[in-house]
Amino acid sequence: MFRLLLQLLAALLGSLWRPCGRRFREVVSKLPSQPGFLAPPPAADTNSRPRTSEAVLQVFFLQDVALSILGYLEASALLTLAQCCCCCRGAAGSDRAWRLVCERLWSARQQSVMMRCWLAEPHGQGVDPGVEAKEERVWRDRYIAALKDSRRCLITHEELCEDTSVDPATGRPFPRRWHLRVYLDRWQDKEVVFPLNGGDGSAFHVSVLQWKLFDEVPWRPFRGEASQLDLLDPGEVEEAGFTAILVPTLPFPLNVTRTEDWGWFLSPAAEQVMELTSRQLSVRGHINARRATSELFTLYLQASSRRCGESGLGGSWEVVHGFQGTMPARTWAGLVVEFKCSNPRSGICSMTFPSDDMGFQPALLFHFSASSLVAAEPGGAEDEELSIDGCREGLLELYQGSTPMQLVKWLRGAPAEPGTLPPLVLIIDASLPYRGVWPTRPEGIPEGLPSLDDVASAVRADSLPPILQVDPRLSGFVEHGVRPPTPG
Repeated sequence: MFRLLLQLLAALLGSLWRPCGRRFREVVSKLPSQPGFLAPPPAADTNSRPRTSEAVLQVFFLQDVALSILGYLEASALLTLAQCCCCCRGAAGSDRAWRLVCERLWSARQQSVMMRCWLAEPHGQGVDPGVEAKEERVWRDRYIAALKDSRRCLITHEELCEDTSVDPATGRPFPRRWHLRVYLDRWQDKEVVFPLNGGDGSAFHVSVLQWKLFDEVPWRPFRGEASQLDLLDPGEVEEAGFTAILVPTLPFPLNVTRTEDWGWFLSPAAEQVMELTSRQLSVRGHINARRATSELFTLYLQASSRRCGESGLGGSWEVVHGFQGTMPARTWAGLVVEFKCSNPRSGICSMTFPSDDMGFQPALLFHFSASSLVAAEPGGAEDEELSIDGCREGLLELYQGSTPMQLVKWLRGAPAEPGTLPPLVLIIDASLPYRGVWPTRPEGIPEGLPSLDDVASAVRADSLPPILQVDPRLSGFVEHGVRPPTPG
């Protein structure tokens, strides 16, 4: 791709100015050749009159294709272009070209407040090449400054507690959401925020995270000794930042490092029992996160047994991706969910998490009952006459004993072709066990999350292992190597 872009530039420059094009082709010819790319352009007419570098640069930037090519070049490619001649040096040093490079690179990174301010500037407000840069006024210097900042391991008070997106209702930055991955009998996903004033550490114990999916965690900057757990005065925090933080009742500090997308990462130095990764959301992302709380699970599943039909819920399913609210929760991957109907509208659901020690942990058992169903074919029977096996979506109530614990909205994908088993998505409201609040009926996949077809795909039935003939009372356990629960 890099060689192709340089050859396109060579063709354009060669048609404008022969000496520039010849020198540029010499540089490109020294690069490793790859098959399938464009051949070098033919030499220009020797009798053509060379234009000045200013005229070439003006024509160069009037070409939409050339401008787009510059935006796709890496910084090293622009430096290679600058070695060809004075014309190429002017083009490679153009503020417009470096802005395109920064916009493309930073779009996949967690952006600092400084980067957000730069990107918010209207196009055309940069300075021309050759103007002395003061406070990173030119985009080339901004590129260098952002690259240096991405390696800084001193997190500031604002970077820990606030996101770069501003709440339009209050004019204040949104709280920064952190993805907490913690080991509590197994790896689990949580979501936390750090309060601006440090929080009240006297009333907090880290064990509460076992029963919550979202919480506000008090903190103190770590200066090499134990910190007082009184309220934090933001004015007392060093502007340069700090390399670690303390959380009450944690016996170790959390050290600050960086992620590949220029985000922040907090983890203990020795015991790998928890890790926190910063999230950066847009304004729309924060609004969606408020609507879809962490107690709303969205699980994307693919068929893992031939019991799964082209419609309905029956059979064994494996989670390929999961979300808690709008936060990706990778610890759901590998969960095996099996539905076995005892009558057309109810049955038993088992959930087994993979384990590093035993293959699978003991299964969680629920009784389920369908409260509403939608026929797989338009114009089908009424809801009361439908069975789960003949439907493409519906609403379930999960029970433990006689108490409904969770409400589940389920949807099947459209059949791709005969003999394939469409994927399944479960939207589970678990507000009752985690917050003590009666669950609300999920309407569908929360806004901002990918569609079912974008995450999970249909599976051919003949590619799955044959159905085992086992005791029906052990269905869902023997097939996956799970020990059946002891009666009582």
